[in-house]
Amino acid sequence: MAITGGTAEEIIALSPDIVLASSFIAPATRRALERAGLRVETFDSPTRVGDSILQIRRIAELAAARESAEPLIAEMRTKPEREIAMPAGPAADRPTALLWQPGQIVPGRDTLISQLLREAGFASHSERRGLGQADYVSLEKVLADPPDLLLVAGDSRAQQHPLLEDIPGTLVEPFETNLLFCAGPTIPKVRSRLAAIHDRMVGEPAGKGAR
Repeated sequence: MAITGGTAEEIIALSPDIVLASSFIAPATRRALERAGLRVETFDSPTRVGDSILQIRRIAELAAARESAEPLIAEMRTKPEREIAMPAGPAADRPTALLWQPGQIVPGRDTLISQLLREAGFASHSERRGLGQADYVSLEKVLADPPDLLLVAGDSRAQQHPLLEDIPGTLVEPFETNLLFCAGPTIPKVRSRLAAIHDRMVGEPAGKGAR
């Protein structure tokens, strides 16, 4: 698969039948592509599993391969058995989770990953602290007010600090950054990962953090 820097010149040189682009594509880039006779279809970042399913169906229709999307969609709709059996208790009774993303930011409530965290039985630590989409969280703030679960999805100096290895009452887990991208195919993987972590937390007494 060819990789480009996203410039109109590079894309035009590849002569694709269709260009699937972010809704944030620069207007000038889109105009250049369309002047070159290329069809451009744009997509938003899905904030719900249902949104991602709609996008997959749309791409399958554009590729004239509608039926080929159904196995993935069926997998996306199937939640882990532990998740189905878990009582939907009040958020106050759930362990809190903080997803510390690259750049030391956190996701907002209306994001796909936040939905998946809620489905897995976690309450949002950042939301309880009044933080929103892309708000920055320092190491000092994490240590002063730690969540029950800290998911580290970045590699900054703070996110690799030795102090994270020994936070009383907090489980610290690495979270692969590639699980935060591409929505559709990653959704079953994220669900399985979060379900496994939740099982560990409810099955073992809280102790010091572990990486």
